[in-house]
Amino acid sequence: TMAPYFRRGDYGEGLLAARREDGAWTVTARSFTGRELATVTKVHRLQALAGSENGRRALVAWAGLDLPMMVTLFDLARGERLDIPAETLPAGPWTLAADGTLLAAGRPVKRRP
Repeated sequence: TMAPYFRRGDYGEGLLAARREDGAWTVTARSFTGRELATVTKVHRLQALAGSENGRRALVAWAGLDLPMMVTLFDLARGERLDIPAETLPAGPWTLAADGTLLAAGRPVKRRP
């Protein structure tokens, strides 16, 4: 298990944690009550975990056994998920700004339609 990532913000307390079982990682975002908000499964290479300061957004940079590197963004308040192929983004490392904006090497990434 990777060290869990805790976030306390406008959207409540939460947890973003990665657990390794059977040769693959599972990354799960949970509310403070334990309710699953989002998940990424069958992750064979985990590059980054991040959460916005307000607790609304989470990021997982990962690759599957037969999948290229992906940057997955979650809007935890709306229950939305966006998977972006890393090759279409500026070079990382990827993380989130305080307001949830995607950052690549510390610089904001232009929004997609």
